[in-house]
Amino acid sequence: MEEQFVIEAQNVKKFTRGLQKPIVLLDDDDAQIRLVETCYKMSKRENQLICFSQPDEFLKYMNGVLDGVNKKPELVLLDINMPQKDGFEILESIRSYNEFSEVPIVIMFTASESLQDKTKSKKLGADGFFSKPTSFQDYISFFQNI
Repeated sequence: MEEQFVIEAQNVKKFTRGLQKPIVLLDDDDAQIRLVETCYKMSKRENQLICFSQPDEFLKYMNGVLDGVNKKPELVLLDINMPQKDGFEILESIRSYNEFSEVPIVIMFTASESLQDKTKSKKLGADGFFSKPTSFQDYISFFQNI
């Protein structure tokens, strides 16, 4: 697995363009979403953070991007393990549209350390793979380095 695909907090900036477009998170764990929202706020990022706990809500938002109703995200953080549709299915769906073939930047944001998950993520068009931080400071640092 290429080193640059597995992201560390200090090198996440190279995956974004520094634009002020929204950052979107899809994670089915409400506690995880609250943690991300808190750490994101503490990071003092100016981009809007939009969180979804349901894949269908996220896909509806992305359809709104295609229709010109919603802003195209700068970055999408996708959890892999979700009950209805997993992150791989969502990634495949996003990348199936020409408009989303390269932008937004999609990072698999997961607790997984599996080489199989990393390989599959890359094959399906993810731009990077980031293991969820284990501390508040690591989360804050991740967002500060975007």
